[in-house]
Parts: sequence; C-alpha cells; structure tokens
Amino acid sequence: MILDVYHTGTYIGQSLSDTETPVGKATSTTHTWGGAGFLVRNILALGGAVTFVSYVGTDDFAKKVNLFKHAHLTKAFSQTSKKSTTVKERFWLGDKKHLGWHRTDDSPLPSIQAKQVLGRIRTEIPTVEKVIVADYRHGLLSASMARQIVKMCAAAHKPIYIDSQVSYGDSNHHWYEGATLFCLNQKEASRVSPLFDPNHLRASMERLQQSLRTPNVVIKLGERGCAALFDSAYFETRAHTVVPVDTTGAGDAFLASLAIGGTPLGDHDLEHANIWAGLSTTVLGTEVPPIATYNKLVAKIAHKTNR
Repeated sequence: MILDVYHTGTYIGQSLSDTETPVGKATSTTHTWGGAGFLVRNILALGGAVTFVSYVGTDDFAKKVNLFKHAHLTKAFSQTSKKSTTVKERFWLGDKKHLGWHRTDDSPLPSIQAKQVLGRIRTEIPTVEKVIVADYRHGLLSASMARQIVKMCAAAHKPIYIDSQVSYGDSNHHWYEGATLFCLNQKEASRVSPLFDPNHLRASMERLQQSLRTPNVVIKLGERGCAALFDSAYFETRAHTVVPVDTTGAGDAFLASLAIGGTPLGDHDLEHANIWAGLSTTVLGTEVPPIATYNKLVAKIAHKTNR
C-alpha cells in the first residue's frame, strides 16, 4: 500500500536567492491510493471486487489511507508502529513534475504482522477467484512469505498472478516460482534472465517460463504494446494510441485489466489491458481513466471481431 500525495500549483518564477529553484503557489493537495492501492482502484473501476491485504503504520498518513471506501472493497490492513506508512509525494507546477519526495521504510515487516498477513491470505484464498501480488519491495513480503502464498494458492487450485518491481538492480521474482502468471516489463525480464532480448521475444519468454516454472508470461513493451506466452500460445498485441500526459501507474492499470480477464487469458484480454493502460496515461497522477471511454473502445473491438 502506497499513499500518493499530489501537490499542484502555479509557477511564479525563480527564487531570488537561488536562480535554480522554481517557486510556485499552491493550488491543491490530494491523497490517493498508489502502488498496489492503485491496482486495487483500477480493478474496482473495471467492475471487480477486492479484498486488499497489506499494512499501514500508526501515523497520520494511515488515517488518510483508511478514508477510502468502496462497496466492493474489503480492507485487510495489518497495522504496526514499527514501520511507517509508505508515502510518495509529488510536486507539480502546471503540467511539469518538479519533485518526488518518498517516505519509505523497506525494513522487514515485524513477525507478528507477517503472521497476521499470512493468516488473512490463508482465510481469503478459498473465497476469491484469483490472487494478485503487486510487490513494490517495501518490506511487506519476505521470500518465505512469498513461497508460502504460492503454495497456498496451488493447494487451493487458485490462479496467482505476480508483478514485482526490480529494486536497486535486483529481482525477487524467483521467490514466486511456480506462480500461474508473471507480468514483467523489459527491465524486470532482463534481471530475471540476462539473455532476455526484446528482438527475440518468444525465445526469451520461453526461457522465462522455464526459469520461473510458470505456464504464463506477459511482457509489457510500453509504446509497442505487449507480448504474451500462454502455455505454448504466443501473442503480440499493439499498444492503444494515445497522447500521454503522465505514465505513472500504467503498469498497475495493465495488470488490473488482466486480473479481471478470462481464465485462461486470451489475446482479447491483452487488447483490453493495452487500452486501459493507454487511457491511464492520459490523466495526471494515479487516477483511473474514464470507464465510459474504455467501454466504447472495447465495444468497438468486439464489433469488428464479430464482423
């Protein structure tokens, strides 16, 4: 769970004492769910229902986190005074981001809270259709917890999708070996498999399948769209053309669409994910795009397919 704080303002000029420092006048400050929280908000916007398992601190930022409510959301947050709420603040003047200010504590979750998190996941797995892990590498999950979650899902015959960020150059994707699906960008793929080559995607993805012991791999290719290997079926899907404003959170939007997709996934699910991810870049910050626009585009694709 990451709390995103957006400070927006209008540009006034340069500081008289320091010509390198821009000066702005504040116009607004907003608090929204980012990180895995943004993934959750996207799933909700697309019509899904979510039990969100994470942690928050005991600080004032945790109070901001708990203000968000939704009819199809169950919040299952473990709270600890030993770790602060993860917060990422961004300062915008006009249409330009001038500063990012992160309050992060990447230390391991205390053992009591780790047991609470695992216990809640164990309780929820039988009640859900899929388990989605968005690991932002801020100390919530350990290697042991990750492996236990994968085993729980396998025992319950529940699909588990993994999206884990590369942190300080290293990858922890092997913690999740045996998961149903891995969703990676090109940087993450190259950390898992140094032989990853975007010019030879199928062969590279076959190596990822073997290395991660998974039947399904999806590679996000940015402006090129995405590629997927579902068992032995290979797909490349073009990106949806947009005029981007802010690419923050596009990966979470993409994964959210996959999360509500079919079982098994198909090329139409990838098309839908590209559309939703593309639309997410047309709004500032971690805000979900307009669902009406998405529905129109999906309906247009369905009409062409039916013809």
